[in-house]
Amino acid sequence: MIGWIKAVEVTHGAHGWHPHMHMLLLKNVDLYAPSHTGRTDILVAGGRIVHVGDQLARPGEYCEVVDAAGLIATPGFIDGHVH
Repeated sequence: MIGWIKAVEVTHGAHGWHPHMHMLLLKNVDLYAPSHTGRTDILVAGGRIVHVGDQLARPGEYCEVVDAAGLIATPGFIDGHVH
């Protein structure tokens, strides 16, 4: 788990999000923050990353799960193409 990546704003709920908030769980994504940190899972709620870790479980029915194997996540980057 990468502990320094966390949500800036936390709502209520056991895990820092509202239980009926739409969530997105990216499974097996290659994370670069800012360098390659490995393949992991990323949970997004309310447009913010709320949890990063290995083998995260789907937290509820309002969570869309995407198999992101082979894809790269670069949180915080606005434009990955720089000179």
